[in-house]
Amino acid sequence: MGVIHPHPEFCKLIIGVLYSHDDAFQEAMRRLELDFGAIDLRSPAIHFDMTTYYNDEMGDSIQRLWVSFETLMEPDKLAAAKLHTNRMEEWLERKFRGAGSGRPVNLDPGYVAMSKLILASTKDFSHRIYLRDGIYAELTLRWNRKRGFEAGGDWSYADYKSPAGVEFFNRVRERYKEQLESCR
Repeated sequence: MGVIHPHPEFCKLIIGVLYSHDDAFQEAMRRLELDFGAIDLRSPAIHFDMTTYYNDEMGDSIQRLWVSFETLMEPDKLAAAKLHTNRMEEWLERKFRGAGSGRPVNLDPGYVAMSKLILASTKDFSHRIYLRDGIYAELTLRWNRKRGFEAGGDWSYADYKSPAGVEFFNRVRERYKEQLESCR
């Protein structure tokens, strides 16, 4: 019989950001730091052209970047983070575009642990596990000791498994590892 560990190791919160409105993006960054703490790593912004899924809502000049946060969190807080970022997206839409005119910013929280990157989603599918309150989790990237992060499966998003995504998440994992070692 396995031993139950009621307190899993803390993980590193990350948020994937898509944006098409600079002022809304700046406000989102300010609010994220107020709500989740200091951002310790930020990727360069890249043009998001991996899919046209968001174009009707956000236009075709979408930028992608990722951030990670200094403060570590318990993995069971992921659903709460997703519910919070959804409310923030709705607020940003009302403030910068008016209700019903599309999101100026898309915020997708997840976390990095030593062996994986998990993303939260509001959409159910065969590879997603229900957490609570309409929020699901998926393994997006997995750690390979020889190659670093790699796709968790066929479903892994193209931008997350791109060279820019993998390079950033490898950096996040290194920072996370340093933080864990300093706590021991």
